[in-house]
Amino acid sequence: MTAASHTSSDTDLRSETAEKARQVAGQVVDKAAEFADRAGVKIDEALNTAGAVAKAATDKGREATAQADEVASNLKVAIEKSLKDQPMTTLALAALAGIAIGALWKS
Repeated sequence: MTAASHTSSDTDLRSETAEKARQVAGQVVDKAAEFADRAGVKIDEALNTAGAVAKAATDKGREATAQADEVASNLKVAIEKSLKDQPMTTLALAALAGIAIGALWKS
């Protein structure tokens, strides 16, 4: 083998190695991009699910607030009616409720 053919052979080998390295690097970049896309989709799905759960919780909270307001309104009407129709009985019940709450508070 001559020096010229040996140098040519080395150059060809280096060129082939460099080309293979570029191909592998390209494949690695492609796989990384694919994994990044998949991760992005999963993150979007998780965020959408979290958003839906938060919206559902907010809706339930609003519904519960509306129901509590309705109960409070009904209770207010009932107490006002009771005060008007039976003031002494209402006063006695309020006193008993106060005593019961006080006893629970102490224990």
